[in-house]
Amino acid sequence: MKRVVRWNKAFHNNAWFSIKRWLTTDEQNFSSQLSLIEEQTLLRCLDMRKSAPHFTKRLVEDIYVEGKKPSGTVILKALGIATRWRLYQDAYYYYELSRGLGLRPASAFYSNLITLCGCRKDWNSAYRFYQEVVHEGVPADYLLYRSLLFCCAVLGDSDRIKYVVSLMQKEGLSLDETCHAILMECCRIRKDYEEGLNIFENMPLNRTHRSFQVVFSICRDMNDYTKAMYYYEQFCTANINFSEISISLLLDIAIKHQHWDQVWTLFNKSIQQGVHPMPFIYFQFALGLLQMKQMDRSQVYHILNQKPIRMFIPNIQYKALIAEAKARGDVSLVTDLTMLSNKDRMMEMKVESYARELQTMGCLLPFVELKHLAVYRYQSAKGSAPPPPLWNLGCLDSLGVLSKL
Repeated sequence: MKRVVRWNKAFHNNAWFSIKRWLTTDEQNFSSQLSLIEEQTLLRCLDMRKSAPHFTKRLVEDIYVEGKKPSGTVILKALGIATRWRLYQDAYYYYELSRGLGLRPASAFYSNLITLCGCRKDWNSAYRFYQEVVHEGVPADYLLYRSLLFCCAVLGDSDRIKYVVSLMQKEGLSLDETCHAILMECCRIRKDYEEGLNIFENMPLNRTHRSFQVVFSICRDMNDYTKAMYYYEQFCTANINFSEISISLLLDIAIKHQHWDQVWTLFNKSIQQGVHPMPFIYFQFALGLLQMKQMDRSQVYHILNQKPIRMFIPNIQYKALIAEAKARGDVSLVTDLTMLSNKDRMMEMKVESYARELQTMGCLLPFVELKHLAVYRYQSAKGSAPPPPLWNLGCLDSLGVLSKL
């Protein structure tokens, strides 16, 4: 079995054997229900931020095979992990298991399923799950309607957005800040940029990083540096910290317009906040510096060394940097870039291996986007899970959703 699978098993080994010991108690004490201690231990293992999807499904399956009945809470945790890894087949397994056990899932359960339908651009399945919520009499809440709006936004479908908003109004729910950000994202995907900015300007709520993330993306798509800096001033006034996406969007547009003083200011500020831009920014920044006549080679090396150890720049982008350094006749920089490239290539190969594992598990995203997810497995010594799909507001058409059906 591949190294990454062995690594995941080793990480969860102690927890698994302690649960397995409880699952195989003698028949006199056997019960179809998990005991309180069993369930508490299980829920600690199913940490949505760290649990590997391989481990999660195996654990839930083995509990069921051993004759135990997973609770709704356990299945909801497992579904949350499947949602973060965009594993629709695993999610549907948990749905079928829940129905087979006669459980009555809450709104959060269906919200995860509908969100995954959005990642697959599958409105019909999303709406079928919503109709099931109505039929089962499950109380609908913001989680449910955000997931429906998310599904519409990915499709850029303004008519369905209006329909979902009308459903919310019937439930007496007004649009919260996250809902406004989703509406803005729908406008961005439809290239109705002015309407997206209008929603932002007229939002009757305090703005958070979500709506700013989308407004920066709109400015980037419009290629409007002036507007981006106008909204960045509001962002600073609101005293909001960068996210990985928001700083990447701002740096992207500043680099394209070659406002290098602003690029350095943004870059250093994000590093001070402990937030690192996405890998493509390091490449664009370094390439931009290389192409400047007054470039100092130490600056290029400094930028690339600011990259976290578990983040990599793709080998093909290093080739472009090395070609530029060769064209300038900078032998020392070529040597430095080659060493960095070899180091990053090892991490890239690990990520590609895990991306292929996700493919075998049924994740239907394009391989490039699978690599974006797989990177999270190596972001710490114990690994991490990707953030929920809604975290990608501002780039839903390029991260975490199917590019084509």
